Amino acid sequence: MEELKFNKDGTISPFKMTEGITKGIATLNPYQMVQAETISWSEGVKASQNQKVGVFITATKDGAYSSVKNVDFGSNGASSFAAG
Repeated sequence: MEELKFNKDGTISPFKMTEGITKGIATLNPYQMVQAETISWSEGVKASQNQKVGVFITATKDGAYSSVKNVDFGSNGASSFAAG
């Protein structure tokens, strides 16, 4: 995460990317709904929104993915996975 500095005309001043946040503040519970904004990295996806489901992501090409970090599946792990 980087601090943005805005120019008087509202544009964003150029900045250098750094490692940003390297450690999460907590683990994610995969047995509850996890919001899309927790994505740590993605490629080939687009955020959309509608009144039925709210904000969601869709693939824009084959091989698209999103990932999250610090997910705690518990000591037994998960027996299956579904995304909808």
